[in-house]
Amino acid sequence: MYLLRIALLNALIEMGIGYVIGVRKGKDQLLIFLANLVTNLILNTTYVYLYPLMGKTATMMVYTVGEPFVILSEYFLYRSYMETEVNHFRLSLISNLITVMIGALWK
Repeated sequence: MYLLRIALLNALIEMGIGYVIGVRKGKDQLLIFLANLVTNLILNTTYVYLYPLMGKTATMMVYTVGEPFVILSEYFLYRSYMETEVNHFRLSLISNLITVMIGALWK
């Protein structure tokens, strides 16, 4: 349940960032929400399973492999399905960097 709450919070924050950047259509906001919910759950579930096996190495893998994968995955989803004309890579990069920084400060 904790991972779901974190994923929901992350998705809501990224929807807000998208709104500030100019993504205002409901369909596009739903895309941001769903893309973030799925990628966040995958990333954090992977971390939960890897940490007992690898310790702090799992943390480094999440930031060096997992986050770039998330950024690229969301970029391709936005580029393929988003109707709003924004720089999709910049949207994905900025929103993920902000939520990673918030997550780091939260801990």
